Amino acid sequence: MSSNVSDHWLVIETRQALTAFTNQLRSGVDGAAKIPNLEWTVADLGAHLACLPSLYRRLHEQGTTFETPDDFATFSDATRAHITETDPAALADLIEAELGSFLDEIDDLDEPRWLYARETTAGNICAAFLSEAILHGRDLAAVTGATMPTFTRQQANAIVHAMTFITPAFIDRNKASQLPDGVYHVKFRGGNDYTWRLNAGEFSIEQGKPSKADAHLNADPAAFVMSSLGRLSDARAALTGAMFTYGRKPWRFLGLGKLAADGI
Repeated sequence: MSSNVSDHWLVIETRQALTAFTNQLRSGVDGAAKIPNLEWTVADLGAHLACLPSLYRRLHEQGTTFETPDDFATFSDATRAHITETDPAALADLIEAELGSFLDEIDDLDEPRWLYARETTAGNICAAFLSEAILHGRDLAAVTGATMPTFTRQQANAIVHAMTFITPAFIDRNKASQLPDGVYHVKFRGGNDYTWRLNAGEFSIEQGKPSKADAHLNADPAAFVMSSLGRLSDARAALTGAMFTYGRKPWRFLGLGKLAADGI
């Protein structure tokens, strides 16, 4: 890690992605315009990014305490309810002030942080911001006509790693309890190996390859991020070779992909 965290590639590229997003908001786009394939307007999307620093600070202060909401979509609406601004350009200013301030506060990417009652790091929070800026930059580009941003492999692997710490918080225990116990190996190209475990409805992720696995997934990290966040179908990912499964019970990954709680 660089001795100056502001010079670290992850922080630099997160700021660049946020600038690209705010430039779209300042392009003259109508705040009331609907985002294709989402229930949000352009203003809702801007408010979502602007509210993230306050949400992440609150979750960090709560530490190990987080009550899983009945519906994450309702939870998401509530987290941005305090932002009443609807003008895209003004929302761009707010995003730069809020997220810029948060990034300025990071002195050490390895500093422990709490998110959804899971211990993670400041670097992983930064990767979460990067994911939001690129993903929603793509959503916004469908309205503004801007060139859609893409995930580099390095960015996607950083985001995948950040996701491993908090993914269990978004798993529906009722859904998980309906599936058989299993151990799964997930390999990200150019990145890490991970072990996914499902045991009596509890889903967990740890870094490293298991000694034995019921099934294996080999994935391009960018395709995995897009698929996990509902922007790429599993069928398309498989047809293009971006993700493929093998092993004794590869069909089990279909079930694992449907464990997210409502509203995710």
